[in-house]
Amino acid sequence: LFRSACQACGAPDSKPAFDKSGLTYRVCGTCGSMFVSPRPTGARMSEHYRTSASAAFWRDQILPATREARAIKLAEPRADWVADGLAEHLRTAERGVDASPAGTGVSEALASRRPDLRLTVVDANEGDWPGADGETDVVLAFDVLDRVADLRGWVARAHARLRSGGLLFATAPCISGFDLQVLWERSETLTPPDKLNRSEEHTSELQ
Repeated sequence: LFRSACQACGAPDSKPAFDKSGLTYRVCGTCGSMFVSPRPTGARMSEHYRTSASAAFWRDQILPATREARAIKLAEPRADWVADGLAEHLRTAERGVDASPAGTGVSEALASRRPDLRLTVVDANEGDWPGADGETDVVLAFDVLDRVADLRGWVARAHARLRSGGLLFATAPCISGFDLQVLWERSETLTPPDKLNRSEEHTSELQ
């Protein structure tokens, strides 16, 4: 584990919010975002998703049982969003990176909409991205920003890899959701180490 500044704005000042599953959530005194500190390294997070019992249960039980519903409710609408965004802003996109965790299904759904777009799947916490800086047209990051050990480093890598005018499509949960504000540490949606980062609703960008 390593101690971390705010994963959204980088400010060093934060205060403890609560402990859950042996990890301490802190709230940034500058932007109000929530993050775990001390926190696992990227290598530890990758190992968790490869070898842990909870990850195996997700892959073997949850994903097969919910694949059809997740495709209809999540993957297809997200693929439409990406395809529409590319059609409006970057029609010439040819290569992309998908850093989303296994099971999101967006790459598969997008294949029928943009067969000319070559997507390479990467581990968000570990591993090299394909190509050189400035050569990637689009980066997909669905359900991933909350589980990246070094979020600011990940965003910097994505920014460097993207070409001028390239697009990043991402989703991220926020701290101001009703369930979290009411239940706080009792919220069942807060399940570390999956949920390491929660942005404040008004944090518009990583600085």
